[in-house]
Amino acid sequence: MPRVGFLRRLSDHFTANSRTYNILCQLALALLSILLYSLIILLYLKPIVFSLESLINPLAPGPSPQVLVSIGVAILSAATSAWATRCVEHYLWLKLAEPVTGNHRGVTLGEVQRIAQWTVSPMQRILYFFSGQLWSLKISGVMLLLTAFVNTALLAGISTQSRQTISTQDFPPDNSTKPFSGYLTTANNRYRGGDYRDIPTEIAATVALSNLTVPPVATLCGSNTSCKIRARVAALNAKCLAKSYSNINLASSTEVEVPKLDPDSQKLSGRLITYKSQLNAGHTVTLNPGVSPTTWVNFSSSYIGGTKMWYSSGWSWGNTGNAPGDFSNIFGAWAFGGEYGEDRVLYPSESVDCNIHFGWVWVTQVGSNSPTLDSTFIKNYRGLSEQFGLNVIGRIYGESNRSPFSFTGLAVGTGSNTLFDVPVGYLLLGETAYVHADTVAKRIERVFQMATLMAWGRLPSAAHAYYTTTITKTDYVYDSRYLLVLFVPAVAAFLGGFGKWRMGDSRAVPGYNPMVIASRGPVLGATRLWDGIIPEDEDRPVGSILIDNGFGESRVYYGCLQPDELEQDVK
Repeated sequence: MPRVGFLRRLSDHFTANSRTYNILCQLALALLSILLYSLIILLYLKPIVFSLESLINPLAPGPSPQVLVSIGVAILSAATSAWATRCVEHYLWLKLAEPVTGNHRGVTLGEVQRIAQWTVSPMQRILYFFSGQLWSLKISGVMLLLTAFVNTALLAGISTQSRQTISTQDFPPDNSTKPFSGYLTTANNRYRGGDYRDIPTEIAATVALSNLTVPPVATLCGSNTSCKIRARVAALNAKCLAKSYSNINLASSTEVEVPKLDPDSQKLSGRLITYKSQLNAGHTVTLNPGVSPTTWVNFSSSYIGGTKMWYSSGWSWGNTGNAPGDFSNIFGAWAFGGEYGEDRVLYPSESVDCNIHFGWVWVTQVGSNSPTLDSTFIKNYRGLSEQFGLNVIGRIYGESNRSPFSFTGLAVGTGSNTLFDVPVGYLLLGETAYVHADTVAKRIERVFQMATLMAWGRLPSAAHAYYTTTITKTDYVYDSRYLLVLFVPAVAAFLGGFGKWRMGDSRAVPGYNPMVIASRGPVLGATRLWDGIIPEDEDRPVGSILIDNGFGESRVYYGCLQPDELEQDVK
């Protein structure tokens, strides 16, 4: 009961002050619209003032500008429609409340119907454009319908744009290292009585010829995908010459010696076939097609341009003739397709001739991806003897004949084959040696490329490195030209209220309360309105008429001027 009493008192208070509340409601709608216009315009012109990172950065947590704009436009459209509809509604009822006389026409009966339908039906707003009398309502009605496209237009003005910030750091080589320090291990940096081997290059050959990739240097960029490293790395580079020999051109070639060749017989037994290097004069390898053991593969390495010098272990190749940047020559020959046999004709044979140079190459690593070599190799301008560490490894290739590319393939009748004891030889030629020289040449070049990458990975501080970090940031971009679409709801609100600012109370403006409307009684002077307005009544003014009920009381009705009154007024 107390609650009912409170609601009753609240209803009586609103009724007594309804005009004030109507004015306050219109003011609230106007202020709300102005606030939303301001927020949307400010968002497009200077979004940083909102202190919301999600309005700047698409990846930041929080409400996105698309969501906020959609909500704001939805509220703005509702406020605009409510403002214009209330203005037109109050205008209509206040016009009807005005007494109609010959001198004051008010609004016509047809216009009353069209305005009333304008306030409740979007379709009637379109029809009003063609049949209505008020130009402001014609334009306002169309604009209110166009507000449905305001949100789409504003969202089209929000896009993303990426920008990059690039920073570069320069790291020179560590003073405690030498350029080729990454190539050195315990196995190859000391002579140890001649028992040393170039194990790092053998590992590189295994990785490269097994179609594996070198792992990234994790200590450089870590998992930072925007980090890029370019390093000037000390490198070994192989350039190879491939040759293939057939049965016919072997005997006449100046690059191969086949002693005592009988033109009537091509049996190989007892004949040593010597292949001569074309890149390093004096470097030869020999194949022996004897009955057993048969030498069908022979690879060796030597200094480039060297001369034989006497060492305590005997004659060997010295590096006195090496030119700047020369490291070693690798030369090898093999019978294509396998071993020789006693009664077989001379097999086609292959040879590969490679000069290995030392110098510099650029290595690139991006993030945690495997490093890659640039194609340009720069040969060093100093001699091998001046390269700390590398000169020791050079002795493996030029003196001790223990390089990974110094091996032979000997076969005997029992099926034994020494090539299977040499991993590098096995990987270069395969099980049956059905491989041409150009393929083997490319494999040797890949081995030294892999050796360079792995040497840098062992000791990256020995190279001059340039770190480039690229930070890509994506921001929202607001096109302020799309703010012009806000003129649509603004014009709709302005014209909807143009000349219709006055607000009435609940007695003068019953709104859509059917009981109150019915209590006003019939429209006097109009013919059966429930069947529609007849053409004769379409342009008759309608308004309030005060009628005495005969008991000393007067009552307000809605009525139309009679035809004779209209004619009299015209006269």
